[in-house]
Amino acid sequence: MATECIATRYMSDFRHAGAACEDDCGDEVGEPKLVDPRVISQVGERLELAGTLACPEVARRCLLNSDAMELVDLDPGALAGTSLSREHPALAEPPYERYLDDVRATLLQLLAPGRDPLPQRLFFTAYFADLVHPFFFRGVELFDEGRLAEEIAWIRHPEVLEDLRRRWEGMRFPNLTAMGVVLRIVLERFEHGGSTRLRGLIHQVLQSYLVHPPAGPAQDPGESMSAAQVVAGYEARRDHWEAEFGADLDRYFTHYAINYWLKDFYTDSPSLLVHTQNLLVRMVVLRFLLLSHPDLVAVADDPLEARRVVLERSAVTVFSTFSRAIEHDPAFLGECEAALGRANAQTLAHVVLLLRF
Repeated sequence: MATECIATRYMSDFRHAGAACEDDCGDEVGEPKLVDPRVISQVGERLELAGTLACPEVARRCLLNSDAMELVDLDPGALAGTSLSREHPALAEPPYERYLDDVRATLLQLLAPGRDPLPQRLFFTAYFADLVHPFFFRGVELFDEGRLAEEIAWIRHPEVLEDLRRRWEGMRFPNLTAMGVVLRIVLERFEHGGSTRLRGLIHQVLQSYLVHPPAGPAQDPGESMSAAQVVAGYEARRDHWEAEFGADLDRYFTHYAINYWLKDFYTDSPSLLVHTQNLLVRMVVLRFLLLSHPDLVAVADDPLEARRVVLERSAVTVFSTFSRAIEHDPAFLGECEAALGRANAQTLAHVVLLLRF
């Protein structure tokens, strides 16, 4: 019996969720039918309410509202009669599961908006995941509880974070290599993915680089472009939108990352490191799809507020389409790992550096 309930603010007042999502999402061949976007977890005697961005209305609430990821108290009775998405014992015996609250609290603190841009904050979380990886994973037999507590305290120390900032500033990764990873993933989705919506989005994005080539003569839409040409076009689009909407983009991806850690428990993955890598690769692909969206290209020179409207609409479309496709597809992570392997970018440092992309 749950005695307390916490919810993300963007879901705390979400009512009649199933109807709202069905209206927005509809039902397509190759698409899983989404009935209720609420993700309700029970951790001991505490209920937790988050949402899946596969629903466009949930994506809009999560991405666009500045206070969306605040955690608020909710009457447990408000969720009476709803099905649980997962149950997690308060005193789970395996140490990997037992320290769920401590580890998630650490990650959420490192991700909290502040002086550092999001890629740097993600670097902090990835560094922590790498730090504890040798002794904190599913099935660990010899577990040092004191060492985990020490590493949590260490990563939170201001002097440590300052040192990590200096390390981050000295790290670089060629965008051409990053683009190779991204293109391998999106092309695999386009050729073999089951989601018609995502395949359509990928087609529009790739076509936009043919219709609007970064330099040189116009190309036939059927002609392939090299990764270097796409990098040049992507960097121009990225710089254009970040110059005036950097804070908006930071908010979208910060909220996505926080929602991931609240909704998708790291215990679903074999290690905290794998779970972190899964998030980072998702975010790199999302960043490419959003900043390459043809609707953004079409309004690149429009007035500021008109561009903001299109950016917000495109963000909701991209995040919801991508989330709906990959949340039900276990093959996605395997494709990401294969793409990283082909690019010789399998270490966590390589994956984090993709976020400069």
